[in-house]
Amino acid sequence: MVAAALLAGCAARRRVYPPVPAAPVAERVVPASDLIKAVNAWGKQIETLTATVRLTASGGSGASRALKRRHAIRGYILFKKPAWIRMIGQAPVVGTDIFDMASNGEHFTLLLPTKHEVFEGANHYRGSAKNSLENIRPQHIIEALVVPPMAASGDRYFIEQAERDGQSYEVLGVLRGSGSGSLLLLRKIWFDVATLQIRRVEIFKSGGRLLEDVAYDRYQTFQGAHYPSRITILRPQEDYSLEIRFERVTFNTPITSDKFVVKKPEGYKVIELGQKETAG
Repeated sequence: MVAAALLAGCAARRRVYPPVPAAPVAERVVPASDLIKAVNAWGKQIETLTATVRLTASGGSGASRALKRRHAIRGYILFKKPAWIRMIGQAPVVGTDIFDMASNGEHFTLLLPTKHEVFEGANHYRGSAKNSLENIRPQHIIEALVVPPMAASGDRYFIEQAERDGQSYEVLGVLRGSGSGSLLLLRKIWFDVATLQIRRVEIFKSGGRLLEDVAYDRYQTFQGAHYPSRITILRPQEDYSLEIRFERVTFNTPITSDKFVVKKPEGYKVIELGQKETAG
């Protein structure tokens, strides 16, 4: 009885300590040098690209921002460094060409068989096309297919953490000095924190306005190259977006220069952008 009472008294006076909280998990901090290496390695793995794709484009009025959605079409993309590209879009089922676009890095040709028209012009030309989808240019596609490497040794960098749709990212910002002594924001490159995969690239123009926003999703291994199977391009200035879904991809096989030439059929109207129209 006495022993039982003493044990009960001891139990009543026993102190209860709160649990020791677990030490917080340190956030992963990736050095800028590692992120720069990842960017440069991403582009170095690709010399040529041959792909079968599905293309879905959206465009609309810049004033109303009402997008007009188009059905996905089958397409083909050829790319060769430094800036050769050809892209063909075909109608579903029948397989006839809707467009055929090619560029040698400076000038491009866009063939529209359904309209019997051929557009030609410099890659940098940006007109005031009523149809925003006609503002698609080869360099827009190239900048998305191959993330440009870090070229200028005088560029400066910063790293920030960001979250989007519940996912954590390391964001590498690229700055370049201007003649006035200020720094201009060139790019922001978003990396998945866990894998260091590039998931998004934002390209800016002077004044900090967004020029191009590219999303990279669903990475797969194609012949040893780790590459996204879906790339989505948003061009707010030209008022269009383009989604590219890769079905089959072949890397680094030789492609001759004649594959990047669009043949102009007789009788087509030739429209030289920035100049007067001429008969074909």
